Amino acid sequence: MDLFSVYISLYNTIFKIVFISATAYIISLIKFKKPYSIGYDNKTDSFNHYLFLYPAVLIVTVLFHLGNPTSYLTYEYFWSFSVWLESVAIIPQLYIVYRKKEVI
Repeated sequence: MDLFSVYISLYNTIFKIVFISATAYIISLIKFKKPYSIGYDNKTDSFNHYLFLYPAVLIVTVLFHLGNPTSYLTYEYFWSFSVWLESVAIIPQLYIVYRKKEVI
């Protein structure tokens, strides 16, 4: 989020743009491009992350910042949310492995 609001250095800005672009490209390969999309199965990918992960991470983020009177910036809430979300991002992947009963 600070890519457009805070300028740190040219290296940092270019690195963030390349990282975000590479991540979007890899996600599009996994979802749509053959042969990479062959391993993706819609039937086993039924974990409802909107119902379980996002609300839990949001609650943890708000509770974490309630005890800190200096955390009032919206940016800090978004940063904290992304850190907590990254820590539980493996759960849907583990769910798929559990449902498929095999690891490729």
